[in-house]
Amino acid sequence: FLVDGRGSLTEFLQSSIRLYGFLDPVSKEYVDSYYKLLNDFNEGKVNISMLKDFFDELGFNLKVVEKDGFKLPYVEMWNKVNLPLSQAPSGVRESLSIALALGDQGLSVVYIEEPEAHLHPKAQRILAKLIANAINKGKYVILTTHSDYLLYSLSNIIALSRKETGALDPNKVAVYLLSREGKFSKVEKVRVDEEGISEEEFTKVAEEILDERDYIFG
Repeated sequence: FLVDGRGSLTEFLQSSIRLYGFLDPVSKEYVDSYYKLLNDFNEGKVNISMLKDFFDELGFNLKVVEKDGFKLPYVEMWNKVNLPLSQAPSGVRESLSIALALGDQGLSVVYIEEPEAHLHPKAQRILAKLIANAINKGKYVILTTHSDYLLYSLSNIIALSRKETGALDPNKVAVYLLSREGKFSKVEKVRVDEEGISEEEFTKVAEEILDERDYIFG
């Protein structure tokens, strides 16, 4: 389970183990999972070729350095500067665990909160391809998102299944819209077919923005 707030929790990967005791159970589970992912990466259990395009877009390579008996993550940035993960750009800190989990050959199910956090739209597009690739390799990916870029990218990959093998089969995808209704949350199933994911909800917002612009300049 790759909880929201991943960037902040990376601090605990290189902090005193005594601070670990102050984390809530969900955050502890995330930190434990991160150590497992790093260990799997170090042992060659992560499909690095799957992650290459995403790492290249963010401009870094991952290194695992052992210090004081702990395997700690360092990143070599595009300018050859080596940084502990806690000092890396926020997009790297937020998304590295996602990439490792999607490429980990020993994981069958991955839960992700807001995978788009701190990522440029182009990086979100590449992440969508990585998610689709992981699904096609048999992994179950359950995620929440507010990103239209991620949604549109996944939708395009599904629509591409009409022309290319290796795209994302719409039968492997289920989408639900959550909205507030009084004191409760309303869950609606969103249509997914060979044309992709229904974009009605995001289209409404885009139309409202265009209407505002027409008012301002009209």
